[in-house]
Amino acid sequence: MGLDDISDELLLEIVNFVKIGGCNRDLSHLSSCSQHLNRVTTPILYRDILQIGQQNLPSLLFTILKKPDLAEYVLRYESSEFEDGELDISGFSEEQLEMCHKSIKALKISKEDESEWFSRVQQGEWQALTTLLLLNLPKLKELDLASYRNFADFQDPKPDAGPLNFLFRKAAGRQTSGDKSAPSLSNLETVSVAYSGTEMGLGFEDVIPLLELPSVTSFVVHKLDGAIVGCMEFLPQTLGTGIQHLKHCLRSLEIFGDPEDTHDDERALAVGSLVDFEKLVDISTMQITLLGPSDGHGEDSEDDTKPIHLWNVLPKSLVRLTLIDCNPGIL
Repeated sequence: MGLDDISDELLLEIVNFVKIGGCNRDLSHLSSCSQHLNRVTTPILYRDILQIGQQNLPSLLFTILKKPDLAEYVLRYESSEFEDGELDISGFSEEQLEMCHKSIKALKISKEDESEWFSRVQQGEWQALTTLLLLNLPKLKELDLASYRNFADFQDPKPDAGPLNFLFRKAAGRQTSGDKSAPSLSNLETVSVAYSGTEMGLGFEDVIPLLELPSVTSFVVHKLDGAIVGCMEFLPQTLGTGIQHLKHCLRSLEIFGDPEDTHDDERALAVGSLVDFEKLVDISTMQITLLGPSDGHGEDSEDDTKPIHLWNVLPKSLVRLTLIDCNPGIL
């Protein structure tokens, strides 16, 4: 009995087993064995995509642009922004670049934004290519930026077309107006970001635009260990302000990373009250992030800020609370 003689149900079990460990190469080889195996394997092959090599991103982008039906299978995408923010696209053909340009034109943005975005694609900017890919994944539910440097933004601070911040702001506007097309990212529910500081001063504020999508119900931020941070360190109160528009839909909130006072001594305070978050059932963070510093600036401090208690900040909908470095005295 050959694999083609096995039922689809049993083949799915085999395919899922091959998928364990994220080895898409083996799964890809399996899908090329026969039309039957290709039909069963392809949805799983593209369901969960991990971009690891620098050239994997453009290769995936052109595959999706050439065969848009494959994009329907992609539910989760994990990627890392590379150190210099640019990829080598010297091998791109004119046909491939025209495919990118055509996809950007379909968004019907201004000619200036269209030209700027395509210029960034021609330069091989990771963010411009990633943004273009995400726009062509209509069923995407989970985005994991395993290392987010936001290189394009601090290199050129004005809000040009191409960077992820541009994508999320445009998509948020489309969702708010009721648009459910692919560029609105209306199916995206979970965003996870591990952001890396740089000598040029990447700060926590850089991830705030990723929260603007009304469809997002779970947002996870990890600060990479050993990051060199500049003038905008992690201020929990900034996050608290940034997620206020999600109070009617956010279900899970996880924040990891030590709060830090900024270079100009702006204090790292508590994230703020979450009482009005109607559907928030799961919170995981550090006590200092949720409740703020408990000892002021020291014995000689004139800070008269009153301590924050759990019952003052937690929503009634909460089912699970996980606090790291928790002082039992808060109970």
